[in-house]
Parts: sequence; C-alpha cells; structure tokens
Amino acid sequence: MKAIEQMTKEYEAQQKTNKFAKLISILAIALITILSLLSLSLYKNNIIRSQSNNILKEKNFELQIAKDNAEKASKARAEFLSTVSHELRTPLNAINGITHLLLEDNPKPNQLHYLNSLKFSGNYLLTFINEILEINRIESSNIEIEYINFNIKQLLLDIQNSMTEIASNNNNKFTLEIDENIPEIVLGDPTKLSLKYYQFD
Repeated sequence: MKAIEQMTKEYEAQQKTNKFAKLISILAIALITILSLLSLSLYKNNIIRSQSNNILKEKNFELQIAKDNAEKASKARAEFLSTVSHELRTPLNAINGITHLLLEDNPKPNQLHYLNSLKFSGNYLLTFINEILEINRIESSNIEIEYINFNIKQLLLDIQNSMTEIASNNNNKFTLEIDENIPEIVLGDPTKLSLKYYQFD
C-alpha cells in the first residue's frame, strides 16, 4: 500500500514538473517570437530610414542645383541689364547733348516745343534705364523713393508735350488743367511720378 502511495506521489510530482517545463517552453517561445518581431521591426525601420535619407540627399542635391542655376540666371540677367543699359546710355547721352546744343543755338519758336519735348523724353529714358538697373531692389520690395524739390507744373507740361503727338495719332486730345492752388515747387520723386503717367500709354 505504501508503495502505491509513493508511486502516486512521484507520478504527481512528475506531472507538475512536466507542466512547469511546458510553461517555461511556451514562455521561451513567446519571448523569442517577440524578440524576433522587434528585430524585424527595427530592420524595416532602418531600411525605411536609409531610404528616406537617400531621398533627402537627392532632394538636397536637386535643390542645390536649382539654387546654383538661379544664381547663374540672376548673374546673367544682371550682366545683360548692365550691357544693355550701357549700350542705350551712349546714344541717349548723344541725343541729350545735341538737344541741349540746339536749345542753346536760338532755335525758331516753332522748333522750341519739339526740342523741349525731345529733351524731356531723352532725360526720362535715361532715368528709366537707371530704374531698370534697380530691378533686384524692386523684386525684394526695397524700392527707394527720392524726396527732392521739383517743379510739378513744368513736369506735367513736359509730359503733355511728349505725349501730345501720340494722343493725336490715336485720335485723342491731351488736355492739362492745373489747379491754381497747387504750388509750383513740391517735394517728391519726379521720375516715379512720370512713370505713372507713361504707364497709361
């Protein structure tokens, strides 16, 4: 009887040992599975990170190329404007000089109007060329406004003289009315004021 009880206890102990061993085996398998999944996730993340870094490097390279091209284009534009302005200044200076000489040479009354108009237009074009050279300031909204004393009535008359023929060719009549209360000398930027009028041409 005692032998049977002893065998029963040993059997139960063996069963408990087997159950404990199975539990340990299951936990070990679960742990290995979790570690494997984590390793796989880290591996995929490293691949994605590597691909992202490669894409960023390519984009940075493309942006650098675009920046270099933009700088080259800006430099080419500046050189073009400088060359064109120089080529235009030379004949304009000659025109202005000849116009000044003709005005000093006691022109006929019917010629004086045309010479004054030519002088104004030449000076305007010369100033306008200088304005073109400031295109970079205009693009960066850094426009400088002059504040000088000038005769606004004379400016308006010069504009009228230079545009009367254009108006006539278009079957229009250019009339100018100046309020008597407006002073002759005002403070401002005559060049930019002239540009506003010429934009309606």
